[in-house]
Amino acid sequence: MARRLAVDVKESIQDLERFIKDERSHNRKERLQILLLFKSGNARTLQKLAQCVGKSESTIKRWLVLYRQGGLEKLLTIKKRGGKEAILSPEMLMSLEKRLYETPYFNSYGQVQHWIQKELEIDISYKTTHKSVRYRLGVDLKNLDRDNKYQKKLNSNYATDLNLNL
Repeated sequence: MARRLAVDVKESIQDLERFIKDERSHNRKERLQILLLFKSGNARTLQKLAQCVGKSESTIKRWLVLYRQGGLEKLLTIKKRGGKEAILSPEMLMSLEKRLYETPYFNSYGQVQHWIQKELEIDISYKTTHKSVRYRLGVDLKNLDRDNKYQKKLNSNYATDLNLNL
């Protein structure tokens, strides 16, 4: 038989339900759900919690240790993973996007790459150029409506609307 967990959930069931409803992050919702399941009595063992949430027992155990150490604040703090810093800063991307809509314009990603190397003085690969233009900026060179799109962006709050996924 599985051993019962010794966890003192301080928050009420109503508070936990409200937190889950208001939470936008799926990862944090899962963490709140284990507390709700435990507090409501629907799952009192590590095995049952893991089964209900669809995570491994070691993950549930780690989350409960975090909760015991620092309450909800520590449980809901999700560390950002490391990774390589973007070659093009947000300011560089904005100047590139502005340039993409000017004439004479770029016909290929190779031309964009050359412009970045010359104007921004950054050694950038073709692949990174393509990913930056196509996916980070969302600009398709083949189907670019240069007159309308850029004017719409200028009329809106351009700097805050630009989604850079940083």
